[in-house]
Amino acid sequence: MNVFKRSAVALCAAALSLGTVTAIAASAADPHTYESLGVDKDAKVAFETKTAAKTRLPVINITTTGNKEMILSKEVYTDCVVDVFNAGKEFEMDEVSAGIRVRGNSSAYYGDVEQIKRNPVPYRIKFDKKQNMLGLNDGAKCKSWVLLKTDWNICANDIAFRMGREIFDDTAFVSDAQYVHLYVNDKLQGLYLLCEQSQVNEYRVNVSEAPDGYTGTDIGYYLELDNYADREEDNIYFTMDYEGAKVTDVRGVSREFVPADYSIKNDIYSEEQKAFIDKYLNNVFKILYNATEKGVYYTFDANFDLIPSDYTTAEETVSAVMDMDSVVDMYLLYEIVHDYDCGEGSFYMCVDFAEGSNTPKLQFTSPWDFNWAYNDSTSRYWAGAFCTNSFANQYGDRSNPWLILLAKQDWFHDLCADKWAAERENVRKAVQTERDILAKYEKDINVKEQYGTSSASNLLDWVDKRLTWMDGTFEKEHNYVATVKTAATCTESGVMEYKCACGDKYTEEIPALGHDYKDTVVAPTATSDGYTLHTCTRCKKSYMDNKVPKITAPTDQSKSVESCTATLAKTKCVYKGKGVAPKLTLKDGSKTLVKGTDYKLSYKNYTNPGKATITITGIGSYTGKRTLNYYIVPKQNVIGSVTSKTAGKITTSWTKDTLATGYRLQFASDKSFKSIVKTAYAKKNSTVKGTVSGLTSGKTYYVRVTSYKAIDGKRYYGPVSVVKSVKVK
Repeated sequence: MNVFKRSAVALCAAALSLGTVTAIAASAADPHTYESLGVDKDAKVAFETKTAAKTRLPVINITTTGNKEMILSKEVYTDCVVDVFNAGKEFEMDEVSAGIRVRGNSSAYYGDVEQIKRNPVPYRIKFDKKQNMLGLNDGAKCKSWVLLKTDWNICANDIAFRMGREIFDDTAFVSDAQYVHLYVNDKLQGLYLLCEQSQVNEYRVNVSEAPDGYTGTDIGYYLELDNYADREEDNIYFTMDYEGAKVTDVRGVSREFVPADYSIKNDIYSEEQKAFIDKYLNNVFKILYNATEKGVYYTFDANFDLIPSDYTTAEETVSAVMDMDSVVDMYLLYEIVHDYDCGEGSFYMCVDFAEGSNTPKLQFTSPWDFNWAYNDSTSRYWAGAFCTNSFANQYGDRSNPWLILLAKQDWFHDLCADKWAAERENVRKAVQTERDILAKYEKDINVKEQYGTSSASNLLDWVDKRLTWMDGTFEKEHNYVATVKTAATCTESGVMEYKCACGDKYTEEIPALGHDYKDTVVAPTATSDGYTLHTCTRCKKSYMDNKVPKITAPTDQSKSVESCTATLAKTKCVYKGKGVAPKLTLKDGSKTLVKGTDYKLSYKNYTNPGKATITITGIGSYTGKRTLNYYIVPKQNVIGSVTSKTAGKITTSWTKDTLATGYRLQFASDKSFKSIVKTAYAKKNSTVKGTVSGLTSGKTYYVRVTSYKAIDGKRYYGPVSVVKSVKVK
């Protein structure tokens, strides 16, 4: 039987004999100093004093043997001492003993020594004793730290970490980071990002570590979805085939999942431990796949084998085995940055089976490596969808099956919407903080990369556009149904209650309707005065005004238009984008007056929806002036889509009308709308999508939308839209 142990230095094979692990002991080395490395300390101090005057950034200076030994190996640590200066006294380091090696894959030219000699590469520092660097992670002391070289766009990793820390908010580990100038043997390597090593550690990925030689499976596991798993000698990994499933993603693209390798990043000591975590992770995926794609709900027994569960929804089933807070957080971050590698490399997760564990469910953690991100369209699903065919053909399919299965689930989308609503402003502040840092250190950042901050600004502009898409995609929408609790009258306001199926509700005042007067003009006679009688069509209250004296013998031939009968062909006109008015007829007794000869017309507020006014002014043989009102209503709305993806619910979208007050949605069981089943209102003209519930599954409903304008407390409706129909799921 073979057992394994990967120490922090190397992965060693050990033989298990009679239950005893044969270990290789290492004697502790003396700490490195300038003296032991053959370096003049006074010269170092002078160099660092001079260097500090050239930059405002913190500086890390790595010194190796003879102040000249090159750091070339990815496997073997080079002896060194570390100095940190220009960072304030509390964060300075002076001659601290450590080892340093090259880290990374493509960024380290896959270990090509000649390339490493000629180009900046990322490094991993391992101190002899635990240290904190530059106050990162609230001053946590650890042995291992990472120096990432910055690319031409400077901030790809830092802004991802910065946004990640806001989104995760201690749900799982996200590296802290700080820009620094890195020197190796007094030679400037350029702008680097100091960050934390992704590792099992109480301050980082805090899962239980197995004691040396322990072969039980009740330990913590730290896993990496790793496209380099089979290239590293003695690396311990297993392969997932993702059930060989072919699925359709959130964008409607169908494809079969591609198998991927998962490296075990923590120390393990037995084949049983490897076999256990292999089975566990594959079974978690089976639970996810069957619940989301087939509606079949499994759970674990005591041995983490699959058995049928009592759960009735995919959300319950998946949430029982996956830490959904961390999954939502990871998905939101990777959806923002569009990292092409999220389904193939540097994608981490962990779980802990030790008694009293804080991570009993599969947790997504340690977002890392964003050098292949921030590309292409800012307004579509990326992390939750298959990569494009052109990309897959050139680089292989690097899509993430976990996120693809979840992204199209309504319940998962709701979880994302809740989290996005809570964190989106914090994410935007993180982006602004990044801009502020780039501006503050612009001169220092651009020392090696002339247009570095300009390129970084372009990247952040891309992020800003992406955040706008995130706002629209993950907007938390309640589907409110309006119910009149107290009807409004002409003079008293009413109460409308809006209630969502989730239980959220609020009330809104219904403005008093105001009187809806119908005007009757009574012409004067020789024996009685004329007047206008205004009678409310609702409450019947009336009053008279515009009194016209009874007719007396005229002293001249002129008459007043006030004594004439004015009639509008209609009182409502549809908005046309230009002035619109109904035909007016003006009569003096039985005589029809002629526009331009007997009177002229002028108009006010007669272009946009609202109350318009016609003023009649007498000319020629007629004098006086009078006004009439009519109403301009919104134009006909257009329904975008009518769908039913959830039992008993219909989701409708329509065209935004900025000149309307809101929209009325009507749902009927017949195309002629003689049997209207539901009526719902969207109170804001910015709302262009809504969902109604309580409908009968399997039944076809007809839907129409009408834009309305609120005028003097009353809704005036435009023409109804073309009717669409949908069969309810």
